[in-house]
Amino acid sequence: MKIAAYMMLAGWCLFCGCTCEEQPIPITMSDPDVNRLTVTINGATIEDPDGPFAWNWGDGTENTSFFPASHTYANRGFYHITVQVSRRGQVETKDLYLKLGK
Repeated sequence: MKIAAYMMLAGWCLFCGCTCEEQPIPITMSDPDVNRLTVTINGATIEDPDGPFAWNWGDGTENTSFFPASHTYANRGFYHITVQVSRRGQVETKDLYLKLGK
């Protein structure tokens, strides 16, 4: 049986540098910039994500990109946008609800 001892300092493990606990990945998104049917979302997150963010634009379109992310819709309407960020196997999802048009 292996026994591992971890020393924690200010919430960080001195053994591997992780938090050794599931901590939410901070994602901050600004209000979307809307120009007709094109939406641009800017924001900020952790300094070292595993890769680009996974975007679902709510109209059947999915892609990956970092901030800022843009998408052009074909039609006005209500859309549920999600973005997923991963780091060290942990995934955090944020939701944004958007109404385009009148």
